[in-house]
Amino acid sequence: MIFLELVKVIIQSLIALGIAVVAHRQWRLAKLTLAEKLFDRRMQVYSKVASEISNLNALGKTTAETSNNLADAWRTSHFLFGKEVSNYINEIRAEVQDIEFYQSLIESEAHKETRPENIDRQAEKKKWLSKQSDPLFEAFLPYLTLTDYQ
Repeated sequence: MIFLELVKVIIQSLIALGIAVVAHRQWRLAKLTLAEKLFDRRMQVYSKVASEISNLNALGKTTAETSNNLADAWRTSHFLFGKEVSNYINEIRAEVQDIEFYQSLIESEAHKETRPENIDRQAEKKKWLSKQSDPLFEAFLPYLTLTDYQ
């Protein structure tokens, strides 16, 4: 009789241990799934900003979607990154808006007399933006690693 009771306790303990192992693995899987989704969303924001910088550097001018894409990335960044990344994206967005503004002044007949200054100002903004690929990567890097979730 004592033997049966002992076997019963051992079996119950093994079942409880098995349930605990399964629960832990489910928790870990949920954590990794969340990390993957967060990584994907963060990578989309990074790719969008990097792509717009790259396009501006390649084309020398903004496209119709440039400001919209950067504004979308900035709005999304508030939920996915710390303030430093969000503020940095906003700084890039402001520089692009300045480039667009100076472009409109350069093309305007009403501002012919300030055209050389506006070209210089726009060139400064483009020069600053052309140097942002590495700092952009560095700003995003802490958020694009999965080492915390392994």
